[in-house]
Amino acid sequence: MVLIYSEKKSPRLEYIAKVIFKDILRTDVYFTTDKIEFNKSELPKINYSNQKTESGLFLKPHPFIFEDKLIYPEFKLITYEKETCFFKTSDDSALPFDPFAASFFIITRFEEYLETEKGKYNCYPAEKSILFLNNRLKKPVVNIWANLLAEKIKEHYPEFRTAEPEFRYLSTIDIDNAWAFRNKGVLRSIGACIKDIVTGRLGNNILRIKSWANNKIDPYNTYLYLDKVFAGNEKDVIFFFLLGDYKKYDKNISHKN
Repeated sequence: MVLIYSEKKSPRLEYIAKVIFKDILRTDVYFTTDKIEFNKSELPKINYSNQKTESGLFLKPHPFIFEDKLIYPEFKLITYEKETCFFKTSDDSALPFDPFAASFFIITRFEEYLETEKGKYNCYPAEKSILFLNNRLKKPVVNIWANLLAEKIKEHYPEFRTAEPEFRYLSTIDIDNAWAFRNKGVLRSIGACIKDIVTGRLGNNILRIKSWANNKIDPYNTYLYLDKVFAGNEKDVIFFFLLGDYKKYDKNISHKN
């Protein structure tokens, strides 16, 4: 268990500390605003405040973690242990950046709440994100920061232990459109034929007709193949079927079919 002292309670701190310690490092975490209780504790502990205490690992907080408004925070980047870190704090802190503030900012997708310019599908444009701008989209930055913090705790408290991550394979398959040509209904199929003729995709119509006549398997009918692939390992695969109503981007067959 790790004990964290802060001068005041913060829902942001409690949330992200639980993510870092319970979900990533697999250890319990406890919070206190009582300095006396903190100093007396013999647990591995972090002083997450602006003032140093008699004992504990001193980690200076960034003001962002104690705010309660949707305002884009001002922060600086820093390179530490060859890693790009956000929310620089001070040199006298155990880490020169605030891993709690940085992780909260990334995991909650805080910047997406404040972006007014949307992409093609009215979604947040990834190229505007701080991870993209700093070439970090493909790196598990929060896990990296969590491990940097764990190493610092171990330097002060050699008895501190974290669980090793366990590998698990799980395949997920999205069935957004169960069939390419079959089971679409008369009106929908006729409309598709006309559209392919108008757009010059005559090959589609040939495949469609062969599929209807059972002379060729529907291109999306890969279910027997998938059965063979996962034979004996069914527990390692999850299928997700689109059940939404038919509309512009959702064109699966009805879930009632």
